[in-house]
Amino acid sequence: MRKVELKPLPPDAMMSVYMRRFKSAEPFTEDALLTLARLSRGVFRRLLRYITLTLDFWERDGGRGLIDVEAVKDAVTTEKLWEDMELELSGLFSRHGDLCFKAVELLMYLEQHGARKQGELAELLGIGSSQVSRLLTKLEHGRYVTRTREGTDKIVSLRKEA
Repeated sequence: MRKVELKPLPPDAMMSVYMRRFKSAEPFTEDALLTLARLSRGVFRRLLRYITLTLDFWERDGGRGLIDVEAVKDAVTTEKLWEDMELELSGLFSRHGDLCFKAVELLMYLEQHGARKQGELAELLGIGSSQVSRLLTKLEHGRYVTRTREGTDKIVSLRKEA
């Protein structure tokens, strides 16, 4: 038997599939659809789950207008992302399970706000600099983030898939 490893789809490819099927991004704005694709981290079934969560949230809220990025953030919570990423991240954080949920928070924050200083992320997560450094090292090994230097600051950004 031959093992085939599936590579994650880039967000723009996921968005393209949706738009080919439905002829537009509606009922989402293009930014909202792209955010859903990014949050799914290249896994198409996650994209479908997040679309469903967002549509359910939108309908409960009255279903008026296009679904924007804020509605996506309200529907696809950190807890939902944690449920989907728990198994994926548990290998990285086998001895530091407490950092696993913080990792999801950090990834979601970087997705929404872009690259940030390492110290700023420690403050945001309410953890010390050594803990955030350990967390980021694990996320780097898992190919989720990259760190670069700008002067004395370490800048953390989501890793771009090739």
